[in-house]
Amino acid sequence: MATLDFPTITTPTAATWLMGYTSTASGGEVDFKIVDLKKAFATVASSNSYNDLSNKPALKRVATTGAYADLTGKPDLTSVATIEYVTVTHSRALLASDKNKILNVTGTVNITLPNSLSSGFSAVLFNEDSNRTQITVTTGTLKSKAINMDSQYGAVTVFYDGTTWRGVGDLS
Repeated sequence: MATLDFPTITTPTAATWLMGYTSTASGGEVDFKIVDLKKAFATVASSNSYNDLSNKPALKRVATTGAYADLTGKPDLTSVATIEYVTVTHSRALLASDKNKILNVTGTVNITLPNSLSSGFSAVLFNEDSNRTQITVTTGTLKSKAINMDSQYGAVTVFYDGTTWRGVGDLS
């Protein structure tokens, strides 16, 4: 049978060990003493208080309250949040004042899309009843799958790029 030789391990005296442990004994016994580590850490390590942090960033009020009212530089959303409705009961052309509005159409009505409106014009036509609403263009064509709204509660959005009218929605 073979014999294994193990190396002899000796403990150095007054050696510094990991994480503040030191050995003051000599020979085979080790006497570990805990060094006061609290002195090495900031107060916040034991208090867990934001107020004990040093070099804190300057936070805006909204970062601590979360309140929209405390936000500075808010966008003005009043013009976005307003939807205007226009009731249409007879045939007529769209007007510049119809831009970005919803036109509630009742009865058998023809809506004409004039070429005199500005580029970027759009409006929604909503068929309030089951009567036919026909959409025509003063000059040129309407690029859409059809020109009639026949379904009650159907809707179509028409928009003009300064040259061509387009329509998407419930057309037949």
